[in-house]
Amino acid sequence: MVPANYLSNEEKFIIKTIKQDIKYCKSKKELKMLESKLDTLLARAIKRYRMEKN
Repeated sequence: MVPANYLSNEEKFIIKTIKQDIKYCKSKKELKMLESKLDTLLARAIKRYRMEKN
């Protein structure tokens, strides 16, 4: 995915951490929170991608 290239190193680390947390997630509420964080990071990357394309 091209927008993933627009993540900062810190954001890439956060995504890696969230993916590990998802593996050990015990409740749906916790899972939804982690998914929300991933959505936010992806939205940032897409925004940067679109800004650079224009």
